[in-house]
Formats: sequence, C-alpha cells, structure tokens
Amino acid sequence: MDVIFVSKEKIRNPLVAEIIRIGKKIRKKGTISARFGNRILITANHDLGELEESDFVEVVDYNILSDIAIVIGPKEPSSALPLHWMIYRLPDINVIIHLHNIIVERIDMEQSMEALKKLRDRKEVSDDRFGRIIVGFGIDEIGV
Repeated sequence: MDVIFVSKEKIRNPLVAEIIRIGKKIRKKGTISARFGNRILITANHDLGELEESDFVEVVDYNILSDIAIVIGPKEPSSALPLHWMIYRLPDINVIIHLHNIIVERIDMEQSMEALKKLRDRKEVSDDRFGRIIVGFGIDEIGV
C-alpha cells in the first residue's frame, strides 16, 4: 500500500482514549478502527495492549484499486486497512476489532470478500487466514 501523508501530526480524536482502553483490555495482536465522520481512525500498532496516542492514523481517503491511502498521523496505517475499508461499506458498522495470533502482512481481496460475506448477517467471524473480526455500531456495543 502506498501512503500519502497530508500531515504527520499526532491525531487528536475523541475516540483515541477509548480505543486505547479497549486495546489494554484485549491485550492481543490486531487492529482497531472506528468510523469518524467520513474518515476512519485506525491503529498502526499491532500489539493492542501497548497502544499509545502516537499509534493512530486518520484515513482521509483510500483507493482500493490503486491501493493508495491518504492519511493524517505520525505512522502508516495497519496493513489491514483495505479489509477495514471494505467492511465499512456494510451498513451500521462504525467500529471494527480485528484480532490475529500473528502480525498479518496483508489480507488479499479473496480473504476480504470472504470476511464481507460472513459479516452480512453476523457481528463476529473467525477464520484461520484472516483471524477474528468483531464489528459493531459503536465502541460500547462490542463486548470484549
């Protein structure tokens, strides 16, 4: 994925503190993201128990065909961004927690489509290839 930085300033988003709290509770490898207006707030760090304010990126836009992300933040977004971007196309999803046992280098289009199909009528799916994905309308809705 190519990343274009609009700014490398630290993110000042009201959801950051809540996501850090959830990450410390989960204490696993993964990615957490939340829809914030037309943007996506996503973690850059894969160890959720160690999240800090500097581990967040706001995705202003993402082109899935050219694999280019336009972001604000001090780090590059998680490599799971394409999957998260696709999941947010489903209705009533504003938060995604994506857990996995190993650091995921890249989730391909086939795996992303498989996850999307499974999430049409469920709030949680698991697969050996892409891990465990939990989605919800809001952070408080996700029981982890």
